[in-house]
Amino acid sequence: MSTSRRSFLVTAALTSACTVVPRAQADRGVADVIVVGAGVSGLTAARDLRRAGRRVIVLEARDRIGGRVHTSRRWADVPVDLGASWIHGSRGNPLTRIAREAGAPTAVTRYSSYTLYGSGAQDPEEGLDAMRRRVHALLRRGQRAGRDRSVWRTVADGLGWSTLSPRDRTLAMSVLSGEIEMEYGGPLRDTSTWWFDAGAGLRGPDLLLPDGYEAIPQYLARGTDVRTSHVVRRVDHGGTGAVVTTDRGTFRARHVILTVPLGVLKEGSVEIVPALPRRVKEAVSGLGMGVLDKCVIRFAERFWPSRTDWIELLPEPARDWTEWVDLSRVSGRPVLMAFAAADGAARWESRSDSEIVAGALATLGRALPVAIPTPVAAQVTRWSLDPYSRGSYSYYALGSGPGMRDRLAEPVSGRLVLAGEATDRRHFATVRGAYRSGRRAAAHLL
Repeated sequence: MSTSRRSFLVTAALTSACTVVPRAQADRGVADVIVVGAGVSGLTAARDLRRAGRRVIVLEARDRIGGRVHTSRRWADVPVDLGASWIHGSRGNPLTRIAREAGAPTAVTRYSSYTLYGSGAQDPEEGLDAMRRRVHALLRRGQRAGRDRSVWRTVADGLGWSTLSPRDRTLAMSVLSGEIEMEYGGPLRDTSTWWFDAGAGLRGPDLLLPDGYEAIPQYLARGTDVRTSHVVRRVDHGGTGAVVTTDRGTFRARHVILTVPLGVLKEGSVEIVPALPRRVKEAVSGLGMGVLDKCVIRFAERFWPSRTDWIELLPEPARDWTEWVDLSRVSGRPVLMAFAAADGAARWESRSDSEIVAGALATLGRALPVAIPTPVAAQVTRWSLDPYSRGSYSYYALGSGPGMRDRLAEPVSGRLVLAGEATDRRHFATVRGAYRSGRRAAAHLL
């Protein structure tokens, strides 16, 4: 298993810790800085600015804070993180300290703790390590090549895909899907060989937050003026001051920090006047917005035989819903969480909840040596359909590179700065990257 996996997966009622202004009360506002977006990047920037004595207003389209951190409380006894789940690489990670300060308990999960299942009598592990070495050797060679190619093209051509046995194809797809597509969220045919893993290395175990990841944004929001249910339509940054127009009124400030996800920038649902410079537009267009969706299923009792953190299934015949996390150890309840990524996730998003659950359980049932009981409840995500995210996190699409993230991180003008995980070269696609980008944006304005 990849030890650098980033997952866009997995709220403590601390709402009173921040000043949240509901839709009916928010009309006009004047501040030193308007922050658009109450995700971790926006809340971090607002906190740093407020501590430096600046008047800050945070505008959030949703009726909650957190952005792509979303802890569902639908099940009263089991918080379910439908957005970010893990503090990846907990050693030296500022989020580890913040979780401790917030009083949020954590639980270690390890990618080395897994059970692999496959259909048929053959040992599912047989040949997998050898195939993993072949795939990663091809990718390393591709990263030294004079021309960038997609991850799929690099590996398929290197292995001689048409000559592979069905078994070897399954093993290769297990590596490609589980360690690249699930991690980075982009389709294999559109993910850059040169740059797909260009982030900084991670140290220390990954941590789940059993009481919900929302504890982190709630902690960061303490004392901050957050206006929820404010959909930003336009940002003007070309005059003597900045003007932010929402569906609930107009706000004015000296500066604006825009933290909407890359997918929203790509869609262009927020009008920016003057328009973003060409160098920034090219970065927005060039980088990819990946998708990682979750299907969280609750049962009446535990039935699966494995006692490991992860349940891995060989991708036969499809590669969706082949990675599962056993949440029973952390939650104390019989709950499993499955993932679908990239194009596969997008295909499932058009289906009903019941169809998604049935599809995930069918994949599980083909591999587990026990009968699958009828679940008692389930929750699913559709992140690419969310109008305020349009995806899960950014990835390096073919033709993009780290310089594009640097361009997004540079001030757009004297009044507008962008922030968010897509702007962080070292820790893109993680909450840590969002946090770092918020600190950077605030430091620039200060």
